[in-house]
Amino acid sequence: MMYIIFIIILLLGGLFLFKTERNQINIFLIFFIFCFLYSASIPIENLIFEGADLDYPFTASTAIFKKSLSLFFLGLLGFLLGTHIFKFKLDIPQITRNAVTKSGGYSVLYLLIITLLGLVTVYYNEILISFKSYAGNYMITYSNPVYAYLKETLFFAVSVLITLLYLRRKRNPIILGIVLSLVLAFLGFKTNDKDPMFLAAVPYLVLFYPLYTRVKLNNRLKSIIVFFSIAILIPLCSLRFTLYRGGDETGLITYIKEHGVYSRFDARGPYTSLGIVLSDDDIEFKYGKTYTSGFVNWIPRFIWSGRPTNPAEVFAKEYVKDWKPGMGLGYSPLAEAYTNFGILGGFIHFLIYGLCIGGIYKLTKFIFRDDNIYMFSVFFVWMMYNFVMMFRGHFNLPSSYIRYILPFLVAYLFIDKYQVHIVVWKKIMKLKG
Repeated sequence: MMYIIFIIILLLGGLFLFKTERNQINIFLIFFIFCFLYSASIPIENLIFEGADLDYPFTASTAIFKKSLSLFFLGLLGFLLGTHIFKFKLDIPQITRNAVTKSGGYSVLYLLIITLLGLVTVYYNEILISFKSYAGNYMITYSNPVYAYLKETLFFAVSVLITLLYLRRKRNPIILGIVLSLVLAFLGFKTNDKDPMFLAAVPYLVLFYPLYTRVKLNNRLKSIIVFFSIAILIPLCSLRFTLYRGGDETGLITYIKEHGVYSRFDARGPYTSLGIVLSDDDIEFKYGKTYTSGFVNWIPRFIWSGRPTNPAEVFAKEYVKDWKPGMGLGYSPLAEAYTNFGILGGFIHFLIYGLCIGGIYKLTKFIFRDDNIYMFSVFFVWMMYNFVMMFRGHFNLPSSYIRYILPFLVAYLFIDKYQVHIVVWKKIMKLKG
């Protein structure tokens, strides 16, 4: 019990350290929330309730839970230091006459249209299969990398466009953004895919964050309220969706009483990998060798057949029965951290993450230096998506960024150079004349 009290004091103490500035997104609070959900919630729940109905493929013990919590707290310190080195702060930009160029808005719109046309004309049958079942969507996505990349780019483009619309702070753009977010969420619901549903929700942070900062409460108290609200809401929604997708007719409340909340929601898979790694007394530390794949994963295998296999796939091949490409349990970043450096890996691993996020933000500001609004929208959507994915997989930030940014950069440079939007507008005006 004293250990649980100590954990709660540390959690609250961490939240009290950080103050939210007006129009500045509290990056550490967001990281804190997802890190807690995917790395600390399960051990805390099982230390409190003494591991009810765990059914893990490793021997769950107090020692493992405490060791994973040590990795969690060291990870928080590492991420904080990494972002502090780059003095990383994410301000929500204000729309002014000179704050945005037309190139940014038109480029994401054209990118959306091109990817949508490509999917509908070339991969119409694949789309129909994706709508039929989760298994169908999973099979098509992992068997056809071009289709998967077009779909991924389309979902990101819609999310970036919604963010741009919300930043305008006007009624009609906001209404259009809400409609687009509902369409994106519907696509995720019909294809049993969480990614578009999450990407539909991300821009709402931009829409409501200014209202949150204006609430007349102590900033640190607001952080605590947000933390505990989201720490309960996200697992419940995720668990409800998982039960629906799996065809389980058990009521949510009944399921929670039998199995708990955190031990059965989306974090279960990644935490399983961590538990297995921590249970291995004969582990040979890699000392950073697994990070190689994070820099080259963006290169397709048909170009480089000998591309290094990422640690999540190596783990899945060993522990997933009848493994096939794309299958996995989910892979905890703390499992990779421990595999490389032991307990200190929690600090080192997330120090690297903090440095990468700070460095990538600087790079994005340089690339889109003529359009602050577009720069923010593109980076914000990528960052928020990776704040979730980084806790479900191996170190992959560099490859994730390259894979994500290329279509947005190409579209932006093409439209900015050739002023395509002006040419199209002139042709429309001639037709009207």
